[in-house]
This record gives sequence, C-alpha cells and structure tokens, in this order.
Amino acid sequence: MAAYNLSMWIEVTTLMFPQFFLLIASVSNTMKNICFLLASASRARINLNFARNNNMADIQGKSVSQFTASTLAGTVMGMALTSFIDVSKLSQIVPCFLALTAFQLGLVHVSTK
Repeated sequence: MAAYNLSMWIEVTTLMFPQFFLLIASVSNTMKNICFLLASASRARINLNFARNNNMADIQGKSVSQFTASTLAGTVMGMALTSFIDVSKLSQIVPCFLALTAFQLGLVHVSTK
C-alpha cells in the first residue's frame, strides 16, 4: 500500500515539473500497475483462505465487487473534493493528499487487525 501511495505522490509531482509530465506520469502509472499486479496476486491467496466448501468463485466475485465499489466511491469523493480545492495549486493538493493518504493507511491498518 505504501508503494502505491508513493506512486500517487510521484503523480502529484507532475505539477512541480510540467516539462517532464510525460516521463513522470509514465513512471507513476507503471508503478501503480506493478502495485496492482502484486496486490492481485496476493489477494488470490488471501481469498483462498476464506473459501469454504469449494466456493472460491463466490469469494473472488465478492472481492472484485468490493474493490470496484470502493474505487467508484473514491472517484466520486475525489470529484466532489475538486469543487472545494484548486487542483492546479500544490499548496491545496499536498495537504489533501497527505491527509487522505494517512486516512487510507489508517483504515488499512485497522482492517488488518
């Protein structure tokens, strides 16, 4: 999760270095896709632990549905947030990014206990 957040931070830095937008965005997206692949591989093993009576397909389907729902909810909240902040100013994006990242990592920590 920390690597994914780091890749998102790299994406935010495109505002600091607009002349390197394509390079920075490419590196960030590559890192995010690597994180997604690693998460997918480990998620299959975790889901296998929840499977009872050979119902792996049900568990996997619910896992994907939960991931999709949380991603869509995050997108909607992000869109709502952009009406309150100026997304072209780092002075407004950085505090929001740091607060939301800390909140997300806190939720992940709490949910793994």
